[in-house]
Amino acid sequence: MTTTTPYNASNPLSKAYWSVRQDSVPTETTRHQLDGNSTATVGVLDMFESDSVQWVLHGDKVRSVIIGAGFSEAEVAKIDNSPSSASNKAVGDLLYASDDESFSDRMDAYIELSATALLSKTNGTLRTILEDPKAQLHTLNQSQGTSRADVYQLLNGAAFQRNGAYGSLTDVGLKMVELFGVKAEDPSERAKELRQACIDRVQNVLDQSAVVKEVQNQHVQLLQDLRERGVTLVTSAGNSADELWRLRNQGFQVDDSFDDDLTSVGPKIVVGAFDPMGTPWPEDDQVAYFSSEYPGVQILAPGVNVTTISGSETGTSFAAPLVTAELEKLRRSHPEWSVLELEQSVFSKFRLADEFRVKTSS
Repeated sequence: MTTTTPYNASNPLSKAYWSVRQDSVPTETTRHQLDGNSTATVGVLDMFESDSVQWVLHGDKVRSVIIGAGFSEAEVAKIDNSPSSASNKAVGDLLYASDDESFSDRMDAYIELSATALLSKTNGTLRTILEDPKAQLHTLNQSQGTSRADVYQLLNGAAFQRNGAYGSLTDVGLKMVELFGVKAEDPSERAKELRQACIDRVQNVLDQSAVVKEVQNQHVQLLQDLRERGVTLVTSAGNSADELWRLRNQGFQVDDSFDDDLTSVGPKIVVGAFDPMGTPWPEDDQVAYFSSEYPGVQILAPGVNVTTISGSETGTSFAAPLVTAELEKLRRSHPEWSVLELEQSVFSKFRLADEFRVKTSS
C-alpha cells in the first residue's frame, strides 16, 4: 500500500495509511499460530475466542462447521485475521480528527482504508503462510469480506444519532451536510439527501482508488503463489444483497456493484448461499435473500440454518466452510489431483451460481 503522505505519527492521514499497511506485513503472532498447528491441513482465517474475549466469535462458528463435517480439532487451524487495534483506531479517528487536513480528504481516506483494511491484513496472513516452509495447510477458508455497502453503513452510522429522532445528526453528520452541500431543511428529506450523497461518495472513491487496486493486485499475486504450492482459498460471497435491495426499495440510486465483495479477486473459490425453502426438492432452491450475486460468485451452498457450535446460523459465512470441508476431503482422497481438478470436482458437488442466474433471467 502506498500513499503520497509521508509518515508522520502526529498526522491522522499518514498514521492511518501507515497502520493499515503494517497489517500487510507477516507477523510473529501468525507464525506462532502456524507453529502451534503444525499438523493441520485446513486453516480458517477469521476472528476467534481468545483469553481477552471469552465468548464464541465468528471464526469459532465457521470452524465448527468444518469440524462437524468430519474433521478433528487438530486438523483445522485457527488463524486470527483481525485487523490490528492500531489500524482500527487510526482509521476510525479520521472522521473525528481536528488537524490541518481537510475533512473531505480525511473522509475519502476513511472510505478507502475501511475498504482495504481487511484485505491488507489477509495479505499479511497469506504472506506468513507462504514464508513458513513447515506449513501443511492446503485448504484455507475465509468467511470475511468488505463491500461498498459495508463501508456506506460505517459512514451512515457515523452521521446519524443512534438514540435521537429520525434524521438527527452527529457532529460528523453536520460536517458531511456542509461538505456535500445538502440543502433540505426537513430532517427526513435532509437525511435522505445525505444518505444518497454518502452512497455516491463511497462508490466514486472506491471506483477510482489506486490503493484499492494496489492491495487487490497484491492479493491476486499471493493467491497465485499459494496455488503453485497446491493451496486453495475458499471465501464467502458476502451478505450485502439485502442492503442493496433495501436501499433501492427506499428510492436510493445504487450501482449493481455496491454489494460486491472487494476481497473476492484472484484465483479462489467464491461461495454464495442458497435457501432450500423448506423442501427436499432442488428445483425449489433459491438464492438466499442476503447472498450477494456479483459475477465472481461461482457456486452456492446451503446457507440457511447451518449447524454450528452455537446453534443454527445463517449467512454465506456458513455456506463457505461446507465447500471447504468437501474440498479437503477430495484432496485427501485424490492427492494426485491438481488444484484445477479438485476445483472442478468440488464444483460438481454444489450448485453453480450460473444455474440460478439463468433461472432468474428466464
